[in-house]
Amino acid sequence: MITNDDEIACGNYQIANVAYVTPEGLGTLNDNAKVNIINGDCVEVVYECVSLTAPRLTLNNGETTKFTAAARSSEDADDDDEDEISEYQFSVNGEVVQTSDSNMYTLEAGDAGTYRVTVQITFNNGEVVSSAERCAETVTVNEEPDAPIYACEMFTLTLDGRKATVMFLPVAENGATFKDATIEFKADGLTKQEVTTNSQNDEGKVVAMYTYDDQAESLVATATVRFNVNDEVKDVTCRDNAVLAAVTTPTPTVLPNTGAGSLAGMLAAITIAGAVAHRVFALNRQ
Repeated sequence: MITNDDEIACGNYQIANVAYVTPEGLGTLNDNAKVNIINGDCVEVVYECVSLTAPRLTLNNGETTKFTAAARSSEDADDDDEDEISEYQFSVNGEVVQTSDSNMYTLEAGDAGTYRVTVQITFNNGEVVSSAERCAETVTVNEEPDAPIYACEMFTLTLDGRKATVMFLPVAENGATFKDATIEFKADGLTKQEVTTNSQNDEGKVVAMYTYDDQAESLVATATVRFNVNDEVKDVTCRDNAVLAAVTTPTPTVLPNTGAGSLAGMLAAITIAGAVAHRVFALNRQ
């Protein structure tokens, strides 16, 4: 028996009332009455995943982006509690990464590649919804950029007489640039000369020279090389040292102080000796 329209589902229906009677000595007789019912006042409840959004879908390694999921049911559900969502299940490339009552998920970028993020939503009444079109997004993680390179290479300290020459090559790649260098010369542990320069020769090398004291025994040359790297100044230190041989002036040979007479006698003796030698040589030839 139907007592009110709440017992009739939404849609168009036909209800038949059939009566049966069996008189004594006769067969069964029946009659019926049919009624068409149109129940258009109720609305079928629809549950759906509406969207999955994130502020950024292109990331570098280590960066993050936060996904937000949204779902809904139609407004005229019989039980308001059934409209509530009990669970959000997020997956990345098919693997479940978070199951909770939160509609947010934070993805941290790892290796370069693409990552498909999806969400499945469960309502209190057990309805489960997802959408490959509206509740799925693809994140692209870029190839990791090459790290900046900055170095001091081919550092040499050469000596030529009392002149010391420092030469080195500042290497700056992948966004790093050479700024300048301070070259310090220390003789016997004391700073004797310091110069800052950003000048480079045709080979890209920095050259600095120093003339050291002739009594110095040791020399150390140090270069502090500065680079601009990602809006910061980075420095690299390189050095070399040398043991110095004292530079001495040769001492001239001094003849004995014999006076003019003695000098004349010496020249005469040399002349006689030469004549004797010539005579001996001549005799030997006979």
